[in-house]
Amino acid sequence: LDISLPRLNGLQAAPLIKKVAPRAQLLFVTFHDNPFFVREAFSAGALGFITKTDVTSEIAAAVHAVHMKRKFVSKHLAHVLVEKPVAPPQRPRGIV
Repeated sequence: LDISLPRLNGLQAAPLIKKVAPRAQLLFVTFHDNPFFVREAFSAGALGFITKTDVTSEIAAAVHAVHMKRKFVSKHLAHVLVEKPVAPPQRPRGIV
């Protein structure tokens, strides 16, 4: 799932997907690397979150973790999530 999708962004789509398919295991793959979006994605039902810049090196591990029902987040975001409070960013166009 991506955060920037037309009509319905990934953060809006995730809970809807979980509602109709509760066993769905959601992985966000997006260029958004703000920790706020990571937390929002997990709150919306995601198990994984990687950035498109990390796809080549982390997609296999992310898919495996999510398949095993374990949480996964891009390495370069992990330390930020535990070290700093996260404030909402200015929303990119198309994200309500």
